[in-house]
Amino acid sequence: MLTVFADVTPLGAIFLGLVPVGAIWFVLAFAGADAAYFDPRPLLARAARAEAVYPLLREFDNARHASREALREDVIYARLTLRETAITAAALLALLIPTSPEGATR
Repeated sequence: MLTVFADVTPLGAIFLGLVPVGAIWFVLAFAGADAAYFDPRPLLARAARAEAVYPLLREFDNARHASREALREDVIYARLTLRETAITAAALLALLIPTSPEGATR
């Protein structure tokens, strides 16, 4: 077990010491919390009544279409690159094929 922590830097040791403290604080901070505190439905209902969600949904839809277009272009580029790489590899392998029965080119 000691060999696992042999290469830990001083900053890493401080981090390893603070992680359990932070986890304990997090548990204690929310120990008395009611489940209703974490229910997102009232917040979403208020946002829907205020129509504040629609611009967000519109931007989400625009981003979804833009990312889909970018992904489509990347897929096309990847296919063309793979095709060119395969053609180059086939040409290089063709150069390695011996042209005479002895195995030497003249």
